[in-house]
Amino acid sequence: MYQVREVIEVLGLDRLEEGELAIFCGAGVSVNSGIPAARSIICSLLQAMGVDGNDSEKIIESSIPFELLMEVINDNSDISPLFKIFQLGRPNNNHHLIANLARLGLVKTIVTTNFDPHIENALAAEGVCYRVLSEESEFGEIDNLNHSTVVVKLHGTIDKPESIRTTLRDVANNNLSERRRAVIKSTFSSGPHKKVLVLGYSCSDTDLVPQIQSIGGLKKEITYLKHEQKDEFEVLNLGDEAATHMLPVSSKLEGEILFKITSAFGNYPSVMVRGSTDIFVGELASANSISLPKIDRCSGGTGFQSSVDSWAEPLSEGGLDLFIAGLIFSEMCEYDRAMEYLERSLDTSHARGENRDVANCLGNIANVCRAVGIFDKAMKYNEMARSIFHQMGDEYGGAGCYLNMGNVFNEKGRFPEAFDCHEKALSVFRNYGDLA
Repeated sequence: MYQVREVIEVLGLDRLEEGELAIFCGAGVSVNSGIPAARSIICSLLQAMGVDGNDSEKIIESSIPFELLMEVINDNSDISPLFKIFQLGRPNNNHHLIANLARLGLVKTIVTTNFDPHIENALAAEGVCYRVLSEESEFGEIDNLNHSTVVVKLHGTIDKPESIRTTLRDVANNNLSERRRAVIKSTFSSGPHKKVLVLGYSCSDTDLVPQIQSIGGLKKEITYLKHEQKDEFEVLNLGDEAATHMLPVSSKLEGEILFKITSAFGNYPSVMVRGSTDIFVGELASANSISLPKIDRCSGGTGFQSSVDSWAEPLSEGGLDLFIAGLIFSEMCEYDRAMEYLERSLDTSHARGENRDVANCLGNIANVCRAVGIFDKAMKYNEMARSIFHQMGDEYGGAGCYLNMGNVFNEKGRFPEAFDCHEKALSVFRNYGDLA
């Protein structure tokens, strides 16, 4: 165990030179501002959808990425009310530390996966001139801004909601652009800084962590701060090439979270510091002659819940909440649970006479049947859905059914029928300019 000042001094964080340090941070830095972490958001959404406790626990404890879950919700509901969650609260001392390090010129590169504006608000409060890069078209500029303070928002920003929707779509489709890769490379390898301080980051991003892992050649020195409620600090050298040999290894890797951390940064000269983030941030500020404001922790409280309630209110009447739950379980390959929720949604849609919702339910039940190898039922449900779309004059919906029917034929080895169905689908998709 070590005192926090000893750790900071040994890591050289008390005598930083201009632009020596970059910050890479995740949702954990904004929890004290009243913005809930991903787990809390998921819990509240599932509860609002009426998903029962055991099923909620399955989803929460699964490996489904937060962005993929949110993309399922975004595809099937209006998530605009949920954006208000990321406007809650005010900057906390994590943000003020980052802003003051930037004011002193010690930090020029700040990279975050957060949607909220609290880093920018703290920078503005400290009178720091900065540039925000939050869209794919902007990320390529990072290496041209070496003399400026730059905030890179890799997953988009609440100030541009469409940038968030783009991220959800890209993560769901395992699509990481070359420009976003360039940001990761600059942050952890080629940028002008020497060290990276990682704060509030869970290493759970399926789009970013593989890129962090894959970087070869020159690598930055990494200090990964893992928050634990204790006053003394443990230090663990994560990689074969330690960032410091002055502090011996004092803890062992254990548990899934620690495995994720060492998987991300195990091939870097890196250390993990385990202890209270609040204490570490306060002492790091003091070590660099920064006076932080006295700020009480914010709570999202009624603002958080009202955003969730506003989003959920239109869902239950038409069974859309059950439909979304079924799709989430389908993404998790929990097909029994997916089928139950989709069939309940189908019953609700039938009772309300909502033909489009009925067709969508039938099509997704067909996909579940195909996934578990019940091909005859898959064809039956796809044909029922296609018939409804045809009666409605919905060419696009019908084309989706042809695509799914072709997939079933393909898995049964009936390739001419598969080719015919896929050609019919492709013809319609071309007319709509959708060749994805």
